Amino acid sequence: MDKILVVYTETLPENFQTALENKQCAVFEYSDKSYESEISSSDAIIIITSSSDSSLQELALSLAMKTTAGILFICPAPLLAKIENTMYKGGVYAISSDTQTVVLEHLIKLLCINKTRLMTITNKYNKLQSRIEETKLINRAKCILIQYLKLTEAQAHRYIEKQAMDTRQSKIDVARNILTTYDSCIGIDINSKKEGRTKYDRKRWDILLGKVVPTGRNVFAIATTD
Repeated sequence: MDKILVVYTETLPENFQTALENKQCAVFEYSDKSYESEISSSDAIIIITSSSDSSLQELALSLAMKTTAGILFICPAPLLAKIENTMYKGGVYAISSDTQTVVLEHLIKLLCINKTRLMTITNKYNKLQSRIEETKLINRAKCILIQYLKLTEAQAHRYIEKQAMDTRQSKIDVARNILTTYDSCIGIDINSKKEGRTKYDRKRWDILLGKVVPTGRNVFAIATTD
């Protein structure tokens, strides 16, 4: 069952109470900040207010940016007229507090459906990004084999595949092992003057060391002013 988080400032409208019947809901007053612990697990988040307090509007827009939950903002018609465009541009559904119960019920269903669709798209995107990163890592390993073992690209590809089969590892694990076995020629030219485009070179050097040294790879630096 879809989980719905409701945050309100005053009493819940009667039409809204009816729309929420037989639904899994967590209902909190806005002043009770414990609602924040329910945000990540909610499929839909509904904010109800009769106040023009901008912090509630900011909360709705912030949640639309930070979560995959569908966000519904319910407020009086005069306030809705002022904020409707801003809410829609920020990915928040905004409706009047006198909206009919049947419309509310359909909107709540729509919010939950959108969450499911968005999660599906997000999962596909994450898988694609993971494959891209794995391909980049394997290609880097191939370059190392070409450089150190003087293999061709096809031979490097076959080498990684054979190592994966022989050691019962994934190709990505084999690629990581190759990158930690051979030097990879990573370095930086440091010109850490106080001003200009090189003033952050020292900080970049520290970041580079922090990321690369724990992997066992060598790092070199050329310092012309330090």
